Amino acid sequence: MFGGGRTATLRTRLDAEAVAANLAAGMDSPFTMFGHMPVVGDVDLTRATVRRRIPYRNSFQTVVEAIYEPQGAGMLIRCRSRLHLMTTVMLGFWAVGFVLIAGNVAIAALKGRVEGGPWWILMPLLFAACVLVLIWVGRWFARGEFDYLVDYIAEKTHAEVLDRSPA
Repeated sequence: MFGGGRTATLRTRLDAEAVAANLAAGMDSPFTMFGHMPVVGDVDLTRATVRRRIPYRNSFQTVVEAIYEPQGAGMLIRCRSRLHLMTTVMLGFWAVGFVLIAGNVAIAALKGRVEGGPWWILMPLLFAACVLVLIWVGRWFARGEFDYLVDYIAEKTHAEVLDRSPA
C-alpha cells in the first residue's frame, strides 16, 4: 500500500560507467527546476535513484532504486520500489504522534474526563480513516510508475528484464 516491495532484475551487456552515463543522459537532477526529461534522479557508478517527472506534487510517488552488480561481461541491475525517504520519516512521526494523542483522547473519553461524552473516541478513528484515504489516493495517482521506471531503465541501458514482481 505504501509503495515498497516491488522488485525487478535487469541484465545488460554494458559496464557500470556506461550504465551510469546512459542513465544520467536520460534524466534531470532532482534540483532542476524546469527540466524536460521524463525522469528525475541521481546516478553514480553503483546505483541510481529515479522517479517519474510529474506536473504536480505527490509525496506518495514511487521512487525506484537501481543497484548495479557486475555479472560476467555485463551488469545485473536490481530495482526496488519505495517511497521517498522524507515521506517515510514523516509517516513515522505522524504515526507516533497519532498514537500518543489518540490514545490519550480515548483514555480520557472512556474515563469521562472529556466534556461531551464518549463520542470523542470516534474523532481519532475518523482522522485515521481520512489519512488512510489520503495515502490511498496518493498511491493511486502513482499507479503504474514502477513498471514505467523499470522499462525506462531497461531502454536506457539496453537491458532485458529478467523478472518483475507483480503489482
